[in-house]
Amino acid sequence: MKIFVSNLSSKVTCDHLKAFLSKYGMVLVIELSQKEVAGQLIGSAIVEMPDAHALTAIAKLSGKALCHRRVYLAKIETDMEKRAGRARGAHA
Repeated sequence: MKIFVSNLSSKVTCDHLKAFLSKYGMVLVIELSQKEVAGQLIGSAIVEMPDAHALTAIAKLSGKALCHRRVYLAKIETDMEKRAGRARGAHA
């Protein structure tokens, strides 16, 4: 499962993020990126973990501090999940 990690400090490295997340399971892939917002670097990442590990990490770590900044984690829905959600909404 892929998860989105937002509000990362510009000081966060892949190693920091892996150590933070691996308490709750195996980290398979980390794609770290940064952008400038109002003159400040803000980082985000897409992380891949096995499904059960990712869900546990999201539940336990979203809103916790990493390098002195609260980070937020969310599941990235697949295209198939998005289509299924729209189809359910259309029939509700």
